[in-house]
Amino acid sequence: MSQNPQKKPVIALVGAGPGIGEAVARRFTAEGFVVALLARTEDKLQTMAQGIDDDFGKGTARYYLTDLRIEQSVLSSFKNISTDLGPVSVLVYNAGARRVNGKSILDTTSEEFENFTKINLFGAVWSTKCVLPDMLAAGKGTIIYTGATGSLRGMPGLSSFSPGKFGLRSFAQIVTREYQAQGIHVAHVIVDGPVDGKLIGGVRRRQWQREGATDKLEDVESYLVQPVDLAHTYWFLHTQPRSAWTHELDARAQKETMFSKLPITGYAPKLESWAVQKVESFLYTLTAVCFPVLYQFTAQPCSLAVLVSPYSWFGFTNIIRFRPLLNAHGISVDIIPFFLGGARDSVGNPFAPPLKAKEAFANQDSELTGKLLGLKVVRPKEFPILSLFAVRVATWIKDHYPSSKFDETFPALASGYWSKGYNISKPEGIIQALAGVFPQEEIEEIMKKALTLENKKRVIDVTMSAGAFGAPWIIAVNGNQERMDWFGNDRWDQVFYHLGVPYTPVRIIPPEEAKAKI
Repeated sequence: MSQNPQKKPVIALVGAGPGIGEAVARRFTAEGFVVALLARTEDKLQTMAQGIDDDFGKGTARYYLTDLRIEQSVLSSFKNISTDLGPVSVLVYNAGARRVNGKSILDTTSEEFENFTKINLFGAVWSTKCVLPDMLAAGKGTIIYTGATGSLRGMPGLSSFSPGKFGLRSFAQIVTREYQAQGIHVAHVIVDGPVDGKLIGGVRRRQWQREGATDKLEDVESYLVQPVDLAHTYWFLHTQPRSAWTHELDARAQKETMFSKLPITGYAPKLESWAVQKVESFLYTLTAVCFPVLYQFTAQPCSLAVLVSPYSWFGFTNIIRFRPLLNAHGISVDIIPFFLGGARDSVGNPFAPPLKAKEAFANQDSELTGKLLGLKVVRPKEFPILSLFAVRVATWIKDHYPSSKFDETFPALASGYWSKGYNISKPEGIIQALAGVFPQEEIEEIMKKALTLENKKRVIDVTMSAGAFGAPWIIAVNGNQERMDWFGNDRWDQVFYHLGVPYTPVRIIPPEEAKAKI
């Protein structure tokens, strides 16, 4: 029998305890949610659930004893939540385990490191996997992870804490990249300072008492994060409109001085100036990464970097043709734009003008390869071009439209430049190239959104993680988690061999066999 007869929306609060957990639970309950409280200390859970029921009505809170170090315990709790209350609309992973008095790396046992990391990271992974299917089916959902200063900085004494929090931040970014376009809002909240409560806040209060710091004791809210105030931030994240979702947010008290502050200013402008400086030396700048993945076996995707040069156009054409059979063999393919020039610079292989003989060979090679693939290659009059703008446009389309639209966008941009001579470094060239993919008004709107700071940073983030020194660039991780990288459009036999995909190598047909076919 359902314990949620009114079918109120459900929030699962993992790591529910006095402080942030209870404050967030109460904030959402006040807005009409029913809350599932997950932790492993029953007396605290009972007290918390009873208090919420007393204040907001019987049945508004239920608790589930859960050991976040044990996957089956997490799975069992979420199964019971689904049965008792219904699908989870909001997941808040607030669990965090650390020592008040830190230990050095040499003094930290493997058991302690494992236990803390399971609570700080593994439990979040298991919890997320439990709620995602229902959220995806509904086309919406909110997942909020509570981070800490240790999510960004490894500090002495926190060897069993920070690694898990670093991992949680990365995991939050991965979930965002994979599911944001499907309606899942993921946010990572960095609590950059001590929280008022029995643990860290209590330590600070006792310290101030010993020091006679009455000014701090009388103005606690300026020095310690107040859980009730932070809970408003969590509600704010949940209720944000889709056009302005926040992924990462850091919060601290006004006069907090316990930890190092996060860099608040100068970050985005530096990234932007880096991109502009690097792109000035690019020969080709519109690139893409394809990720063929043995998804049931690998935790890391395989990738192919595709550049808007004729060779990258060839690579894209090949991978699109190969994709149906790759999918049939359990390998998925994705395509993500990035800057080849920036990636090359990052690995110490900056662009240099080609030798005359090499340039002549490239012209011959691109013309013949184009013919074999059925593509018309005409060297553009404006060459090379500064196509940073085109990269941003392609990135925005990739992240905000169905994959079929990006599959149309890339060849439209490539053929627009390499067959029709449109200068895709300029808005008018983008409009010409994408005329058959989107209406002009929509293209103009896409170009505006492509210039947002979030989208610009997205391009740079992907670039810095590409690791490519040329294009096309292929990274393949097979079922044994073995990774290999390739450069070039003529390595497909090696890629297929590494991935374990059956294929027919290029071979010469004997004369008698050729005559028989004729």
